[in-house]
Amino acid sequence: MAGAARVYRLAGAPEDPELDGLRAAWLQLGASQPWEERMAAPDAVVSHRSAAHVRGLGDLIPQGHDFYVTHRRRPRRSDLLLRVRTRLPADMWEISGGLPVCTVGTIVRDLLHDHEDESAVARVVTDALRDGLIDSSAVTKAARGHARTYGYSTTSELVAALAAENSPA
Repeated sequence: MAGAARVYRLAGAPEDPELDGLRAAWLQLGASQPWEERMAAPDAVVSHRSAAHVRGLGDLIPQGHDFYVTHRRRPRRSDLLLRVRTRLPADMWEISGGLPVCTVGTIVRDLLHDHEDESAVARVVTDALRDGLIDSSAVTKAARGHARTYGYSTTSELVAALAAENSPA
């Protein structure tokens, strides 16, 4: 990114303190590319903690603005957490909050991959299950390969723990 693009709010547009910073970061990552093109084939998708926050899942507080991007960038902003993926297939994201955001299954997989606290991931999973945003088979797919990291013998044990963590007794 040669120069940082500036982002402005239209007069009279309502503020959204929860998402305005993230939206501005996404717009800046696109530099001069038109919004319509970026939404059809995103070059940046909100991910990890930021994606959970956009979707209202769990209680993880983003430490910055998390994105998957299609090519290496050197932004001047220190609050951007960019992970390069050469492809951002359509089945890994959908529009949420007016932004391309990772699917819930991708969010769960990414949080587990980053070794987030088990109870924090469980809150994301139980919120998503409660809201009908994910089913148990998608949780199982997202949890594959992470059981041992969290001290479980099988993926099924990890999934049961994630789904039961915040369930009423």
